Amino acid sequence: MSEPLFKPSEKSMYRSTKILLTIVAVMIGLRLFLYQHFLIPSGSMIPTLLIGDMIIVDKSAYGYSKYGMPFHLDLVKGRKWPVMPKRGDIIVFNNPQNDKIDFVKRCIGLPGDRIKFDKGVLSINGVKCAYQPAPDYRFFDDEDKTVKMVHQYEETLDNGLKHIILMVKDTDQERQTDPAHNTYEIVVPEDHFLPIGDNRNRSWDGRCFGPVHTDRLIGKGRYILMSFTFEFSGEAKNPLTWWKLRLFPRFSRFGITPV
Repeated sequence: MSEPLFKPSEKSMYRSTKILLTIVAVMIGLRLFLYQHFLIPSGSMIPTLLIGDMIIVDKSAYGYSKYGMPFHLDLVKGRKWPVMPKRGDIIVFNNPQNDKIDFVKRCIGLPGDRIKFDKGVLSINGVKCAYQPAPDYRFFDDEDKTVKMVHQYEETLDNGLKHIILMVKDTDQERQTDPAHNTYEIVVPEDHFLPIGDNRNRSWDGRCFGPVHTDRLIGKGRYILMSFTFEFSGEAKNPLTWWKLRLFPRFSRFGITPV
């Protein structure tokens, strides 16, 4: 004789639905107001961040604006609970030239700062940063499709923060003529910041489009959740070939805090 089947009571169904909706609400709340993941698509922050790194961004670090909302929904007028980034912070912000793109760079300039690059050397308010050579980096250059060893330096900002930068173009002639190495003096206005990539010759940043208003800040890069390198032999525009994408985890980068 088979066992009778009992239908769940309305009370237990209500309890389960309530728990499920609570979990969904918490996840949405975390995504909207606290943490969000970003996949690094380009090499502008090499060697600090690599293509294929997935970073966790703290959206509460600098306050809130519509640019941190999904689809840029205008749920926030202006910027609520604003906090200015510190020099050297890894920041995520909305591209001032294209609202559909978000950037990850390093905050170099703060309101009132005078920023200038001269032969590759960064000056902040007239004071040159200090540099120490670091081991060369094996770099794949998208421009000429070659792998080359390029120079790295430890750059020390005026607040003492040390981080590694990459110099793809580092001959005496390149330092004198390359636009990325030589800029006019950029004065950062009030309520603005100046973002610069650590890959100094391969970054579209504040040297090109100028200071960015703080309303476009999304958050601070806290740590690398996971990281993958990949191989793809298909065609990006043909979904039938996407199965040819192969991912290879870089376990040594899982959970690290980028500096």
